Amino acid sequence: MKGSGFIGPVPALVLIAIQSFRAVRTKVRTGSFIDKTNSNFLKENGDWKMENLVPLIGNWYGNTAQVFLFAYAFKFAKLGGLNQGVIPIITLFSALFNAVIFYFAFGERLNCPKAFGMLMAVSCIFCLALDSMEKEAAGGEHSQMIYSFYALGLAFLVPIGFSYKHYVTRRYSDTYNYYDLGLDSGILENLTFSVFSIYLLRTEGFSLSQLFYGGASGLLLALGKVFIAVAVVEGMAGPAQAVMATNSVYMTILTVVVDQ
Repeated sequence: MKGSGFIGPVPALVLIAIQSFRAVRTKVRTGSFIDKTNSNFLKENGDWKMENLVPLIGNWYGNTAQVFLFAYAFKFAKLGGLNQGVIPIITLFSALFNAVIFYFAFGERLNCPKAFGMLMAVSCIFCLALDSMEKEAAGGEHSQMIYSFYALGLAFLVPIGFSYKHYVTRRYSDTYNYYDLGLDSGILENLTFSVFSIYLLRTEGFSLSQLFYGGASGLLLALGKVFIAVAVVEGMAGPAQAVMATNSVYMTILTVVVDQ
């Protein structure tokens, strides 16, 4: 969890700078930092849009929990002898959750080519997990099964958060601009991670290279989360999540290369 401190400060500063620039531009154009006719937080009469806290907190939770849960899941996967690329594979369940939830909530139907493509993505990526299940455990007193159970159990909480995040993003897209939602929740998320950077700085310290690489990865994560929000609202939620889950391919390859 302490490692999340590396990815927090730079994205937080960049996202705050972006939103501050937009606020100043609104001030120049309208005379106020907030345009009440097109605000995510204020109604035209000046009242707060309290309902918009739901998608904001939902996105913050889904994104932040992903990092923390994956951090522990990767640790237990290593102890249990699992290829760590198996952990992102669990996020494929959110593609199935999305398809079901969005069908009942928004009437979103998948045609045959999209459903087939999504199932192929799920099937192909899931095959990457098979061989890693046969590895010997790296742990001491605990068995491989115990550590694997911990890893997969924690990882399975991530797609639940993803599907909830995607649902509230689509549900409140009429009142909360989904581009802004990705940026605003990204600020909260990276400020949360920055708390751990303060702890790291005071206890262990970190180099500029660690801050650079962590900041670069954090910015890519923030950008990807904005794009997935756009895909979920403007496109098909199930296939969009299935495509995003192909990162498990890269994670599996990277793990094999690094562990050699």
